[in-house]
Amino acid sequence: MNEIIFKVSITVLLAIFSVIKYKLTMKHQLDGEIGIVFAPYLKIMLALSSIGMLFLPLIYAATEWLDYFEMELIDPIRIAAILAYIGVIIYMLWIMRTLSVNIALQSEKRYLVTTGPYKYVRHPLYGTFVAMSIVQTLIASNWLLLTFVPIIYVAMRLRLPQEEGSLIDEYSDEYLAYKKRTGAFFPKIL
Repeated sequence: MNEIIFKVSITVLLAIFSVIKYKLTMKHQLDGEIGIVFAPYLKIMLALSSIGMLFLPLIYAATEWLDYFEMELIDPIRIAAILAYIGVIIYMLWIMRTLSVNIALQSEKRYLVTTGPYKYVRHPLYGTFVAMSIVQTLIASNWLLLTFVPIIYVAMRLRLPQEEGSLIDEYSDEYLAYKKRTGAFFPKIL
């Protein structure tokens, strides 16, 4: 199959993903949430994550600079990765739909969201970032992108204690009970 199909696919899907992520981020900022202040090491991890999730796929799509790191993957695997990427985008839309009402509420009226994807995992959006980096690696068929998958996972893991600490402060026992029955990024099995 022509490589240009994979390059165009990754570009279009990354653009769609970025628009959705931007809209979600803007909803938080418009509501007056400044966000969490991150430790310097976490800022570095998040910057590396951005390189792996955004810039390298675009470099792959726009240039031949990453050709040295090419993996030998058969086209059906790469096509399946495109379909999986579409699934990640649909999942992200489900996350946004589930959160939309709660994000629009003033801080004092917010409630702990435990429906939709949040019924199964506490941080489904972080899971989408990990899944996105995996499918991008498969679409691009590139070893360099693969090296960023664990970096993205670790960055999301490092972010959890601070975020969960604020959720425990806000929702106390309700959040602790929720935390016991759900996984962080992936559903708990038993």
